[in-house]
Amino acid sequence: MLKQQADTILGDLRRLGSQVRVAAQQNLTQCRLGLMTSCSEVFGSPLIAQMEHKIEQLTLRSGLTPSLLQSFMNREVDILVSNEPLEDVTGLERYPLFRDPLLLAIPEHFNFAEDLPHREALGQLAMHYPLIRYGRNTHIGAMTEVALRRIGMLTRVRYETDDTHTLMRFVRDGHSWGILSALCLAQSIQNVEGLRLLPLDDSRHARRLFLVARAGELGRIPEEIANHIQQFMEGQVLQQLQKIIPWLTRDSLQTIN
Repeated sequence: MLKQQADTILGDLRRLGSQVRVAAQQNLTQCRLGLMTSCSEVFGSPLIAQMEHKIEQLTLRSGLTPSLLQSFMNREVDILVSNEPLEDVTGLERYPLFRDPLLLAIPEHFNFAEDLPHREALGQLAMHYPLIRYGRNTHIGAMTEVALRRIGMLTRVRYETDDTHTLMRFVRDGHSWGILSALCLAQSIQNVEGLRLLPLDDSRHARRLFLVARAGELGRIPEEIANHIQQFMEGQVLQQLQKIIPWLTRDSLQTIN
């Protein structure tokens, strides 16, 4: 009972603080931002640079979505960026960020018959070579499994990992082929030498990322952070990715797809 009442009181105090700051045109003193690991590595530094004039102390916490969700619900994190919009939780403001399509990473010496229809070539790849994928405890791992099932691919999963850099090293060293997302590729863009990077099923399969915050507690800060992430993803990050995967377009990142 005490915790429930305290959460309500804390929320009221945060909203009051936001209103006072707007009235006084002063900066937000502190903001605790929770980011998925891939988001943290790609957007963390630019966000600090963009928001330093608005927030005196910006704390970044990164990790897998389940732990970040728990931190957000416990009020240890003020703003959450993840694949979870928390639609069943009331009193939140939500901002769709971008669509993050899945893609294939294949060692160049693996035989991939690009002259065949894409799904047939995928089937032959899966038949002859093992797959490394993200663990089932991660959202992208579960999404990969669903995507493969929809395509009708039977794969030999030899390795699982929760870390993008490990996945990319395994593929680059020729142990297996892998499935990751465009954002994960941006996270490990220095590890693409010797790899063939192709869309998975014409980029039909993708995760969607969101920013969520408690309504009214942080003024316009959540909206500004969401705008910065979108602009950075559709600008500098997309430009870097298009140098190695020119088939990735801005349209494929749009949340309306």
